[in-house]
Amino acid sequence: MAHAQELEKQVLAKTLLDALGGPIESPTPVSRLKSLNFSFLLRPLEWLNAPLNACSDTFRESLGKVAIMTLINALAILLYVMFLRKH
Repeated sequence: MAHAQELEKQVLAKTLLDALGGPIESPTPVSRLKSLNFSFLLRPLEWLNAPLNACSDTFRESLGKVAIMTLINALAILLYVMFLRKH
């Protein structure tokens, strides 16, 4: 008998929630981030990338590797000048 009453309470609660429009869910931080529009931040990146859109993937990968090598070289020179060079 107690099981039937518990089941009836669950059915009534479900019916009431459905009638009221469902359970009230608070937005999670992830859903808040997804609802924000970040197009204003991505637009300058798209402008910078526009000249390379016509190039092949192989060329863009090669250019990326050259850029990384140039960055490492610049950091090495900066460290040399800062720490090893005496005036």
